[in-house]
Amino acid sequence: HNPLPMHAQARDAGVAPSAVYDRIVEHGRTSPAPEPAAAAPTRPSRPDSEVVHRVPVLDSPRLGPDDALVTVVVFSDFQCPFCSRVVPTLTQLRERYGADLRIVFKHNPLPFHQRAAPAARAAIEVHRERGDAAYFHMHDLLFENQRSLEDQDLVRYAARVGASRTRVRAALAEEGHRDVIARDQALAARLGARGTPSFFINGHVLTGAQPLTAFTQRVDTVLAEARARVAAGVPRASVYEAVTAP
Repeated sequence: HNPLPMHAQARDAGVAPSAVYDRIVEHGRTSPAPEPAAAAPTRPSRPDSEVVHRVPVLDSPRLGPDDALVTVVVFSDFQCPFCSRVVPTLTQLRERYGADLRIVFKHNPLPFHQRAAPAARAAIEVHRERGDAAYFHMHDLLFENQRSLEDQDLVRYAARVGASRTRVRAALAEEGHRDVIARDQALAARLGARGTPSFFINGHVLTGAQPLTAFTQRVDTVLAEARARVAAGVPRASVYEAVTAP
């Protein structure tokens, strides 16, 4: 636009000084309206790490005793490289805390990982047929072979852990176990855990492939709280429900 003030523009155009004002207002506002201030960028909401979230275990696969004092609920995706990266860390946690820790797996296959949902369906079928131990064997095979998750691969891995090839093929062809995946994803959304991996440690959130120290700091804190509850008379088997009660 012309950088000269409007009265100077009118003067330079030969308008008499006594007529400058009339020329300026002749057609209403002649300067551009100020542009609205840009809205401040908003970040997706994340669950607060200091808030205790209620995360039901339900019938999800788990490693560790049901009366463990610390429950780590994992929302994961079998095609996610960050989820794969944290698997050894979870193994180290189990070795470190023993019977005081259990890990619960929930499915959150992300839409841009095309083979994550089929892998989840195959894994759920293994769980239905063979239980927790076979499920986590399948879990390990899937993460170890993230570049080979086609249907024939999934059937082969499932057979290695003792599941029926026929039933796994049917689960893949018919998009079986969608109800389980949808239930887990709805829970993840309600908790604000949109990315993977996301962890809830006795209800406290931790996101991403964090180092072992990030996990142990949180586990040590909630474990001390859980032991205090046991000392106050809460049965071990009731601790998780007690610490995550609304």
